[in-house]
Amino acid sequence: MSRMRSATLAKAGILTLVGFLGLLGAGPAPAAGPEWTSVDPPASPTALAPRLTSSGDDLLLSWLEEQADGGGHRFLVSRLDHDAFAAPEIIHESAAIFANWVDVPGVAVLPAGGERVAWWLEHLEGAAHAYGVRLARSVGDGQPWTAGDWLHEDRSLVEHGFVSLVARSARAFWLDGRDMSTGGDSALLARRLHRPDTREIVLDPRVCECCSTDAAFGHEGPIVAYRDRSDDEVRDIAVVRETGSGFSAPLIVHADGWEIHGCPVQGPAIDAGASTPAVVVAWLTAARDEPRVQVAFSHDSGRSFDPPIVVDSEDPIGRVSVSLENDGAAWVSWLARSDGAAKVTVAKVDAQAGVGPREIVGSTSAARASGVPRLIRHRDSLWLTWIELSPSGDRRLRVSLRSHD
Repeated sequence: MSRMRSATLAKAGILTLVGFLGLLGAGPAPAAGPEWTSVDPPASPTALAPRLTSSGDDLLLSWLEEQADGGGHRFLVSRLDHDAFAAPEIIHESAAIFANWVDVPGVAVLPAGGERVAWWLEHLEGAAHAYGVRLARSVGDGQPWTAGDWLHEDRSLVEHGFVSLVARSARAFWLDGRDMSTGGDSALLARRLHRPDTREIVLDPRVCECCSTDAAFGHEGPIVAYRDRSDDEVRDIAVVRETGSGFSAPLIVHADGWEIHGCPVQGPAIDAGASTPAVVVAWLTAARDEPRVQVAFSHDSGRSFDPPIVVDSEDPIGRVSVSLENDGAAWVSWLARSDGAAKVTVAKVDAQAGVGPREIVGSTSAARASGVPRLIRHRDSLWLTWIELSPSGDRRLRVSLRSHD
């Protein structure tokens, strides 16, 4: 079986690569703790692939849902209006949209003039397992969306996806499989969305094919985190920084030594301080067959990282997200196993004090259809979105907020 075909099967949930990603049924969803407040989004029961975006005073929630006739998907975005989400806008709808539980679309607001940019996956020439990343733009809140170019120059019938976009620099990062059709590897690429410099740059020529990327704007510029892939199939987390003199060489955050002959579909999460050199990375590893969620801090803009802090080693599912606090600590979210269910779990981690108490925000299934919870800070509150999946397969898009301590 080719590497490209293996990656496609892994992403579709057909190929089981590690036991701790098995399917489990979720029990009754517990009520959020007293510090978390639910905010119902205007989404249908077919919603999936949610993502939150904070831009100035605005909090945006985007997601996919099935079209009413079942012939495709629509890509939607809703803005938080006071304490409720407004009626959603349709960014794009088509039978060609490729809906995926882990490779999710998103929206970013660029600093120049408030232009909004959206991206999603779309099938290439109707091929079942080949897709690319399409872009749409809107000149401002409430203005129509215009579908435009592809993110990448390549139109090969392979996989292009797992986009991270840093709005402040209009810099996009993605995984690109153009070399896989000729026996090569999936690579990490980058480009700007606006002139004068829109050329594609290869940041790492060999990366894990189906582990999502994440990026942030740090003290010195954009920094992207991803799962690297060595010639010996060691797949540990790496970062690449953009500075005034160009991109750095890839740096392994910590040498876990996770050797796995197939993609675990478990990407890292990163956040950074724009006014301080603090960076935090969270990820799941199963090196030595010991699954654990880890967090590592950097105090020099990602040039080096402290030894990782283990957040959960009690058979976690993973699917992490992270948000850096002004005090240098970080909030981490992940899915944890508990009594046959997947618990949407959050904890605060401090480089000196360690891991704080766990907070259970909700419950779902460990099935891949439950997706990846997304955690961000907006103003003085933490916001978390996830897909609540019942044992019968019913879905519900959930959003919850935690006010500042």
